[in-house]
Amino acid sequence: MPLALQSYWYWSQDGTGEVVADVAYDLFTSYSPGGSNVNEIMIWMANINAGPISAVYNAEGHAVPIATGISLAGQTWCGFSSCQVFAHRS
Repeated sequence: MPLALQSYWYWSQDGTGEVVADVAYDLFTSYSPGGSNVNEIMIWMANINAGPISAVYNAEGHAVPIATGISLAGQTWCGFSSCQVFAHRS
């Protein structure tokens, strides 16, 4: 069964300074209904100077994806993994 999430966000900043933020859907999985969280899946819709969570970083300090070029719903995504946290961003 397909899942459709319709949403929007509005954001503004008063003042000055560098913004570090992301807009993400944060999903949790479990082995049973009402059970303990097993995995966290973050789907990043926007990234403003915030890096993805990763188990591996390169010499420049950038997160190293476990997969790149993932095509989904007309967008291209990268996959990152850290422990039991999976973060995806466009």
